[in-house]
This record gives sequence, structure tokens and C-alpha cells, in this order.
Amino acid sequence: MFYQKPINTVFHELQSRIAGLSPNEVRKRLAEYGRNELKQEKQFTILKLFLYQFTDPIVIVLICATALSFAVGEYTDAWVIAAIVILNALL
Repeated sequence: MFYQKPINTVFHELQSRIAGLSPNEVRKRLAEYGRNELKQEKQFTILKLFLYQFTDPIVIVLICATALSFAVGEYTDAWVIAAIVILNALL
């Protein structure tokens, strides 16, 4: 770790100096390593975040249970399970 080493050793290992890099060295390092920036990740929209909640395996099982309950005529159970799934996604 650099913080544990003497300053002169760090400058030597990083091929730098106390005054900073020369303009030629800056151009060379920019070409080799690129800018010192964090890459911007894709932003989640609220809709994507809401729909992402339905990709969990347990939620998929509950959605299947809802469909099965509707298919066999258990409408109360189906609506309760559907409400739970939707509330879970909203929270």
C-alpha cells in the first residue's frame, strides 16, 4: 500500500515527481489509461425498478399461484395473493 511507503518510493514507483507530471507524460498516460473518471452506470427508471421486483423466484411462484387460483375458481385467494405481490413490488 502506498500510504505505508516513504514519499520518494511512491514517486519512483508511480514514475512521478513532487511537481507533478510533465505535459508529455500527461498526454502519454491519458492515451494509455484514459481519464480518471468513474463510468456512469445505467439509471433505473421507476418503471424498470417496479418491473424488476417481479423477477425474484418467490414472486414468480406467487404469480403462478395467483393464476392457478383464478383457474380453479378461488377468486378470493387469487386477489389476496395478487395484492400481496403488488404491495411487495411497491414497497
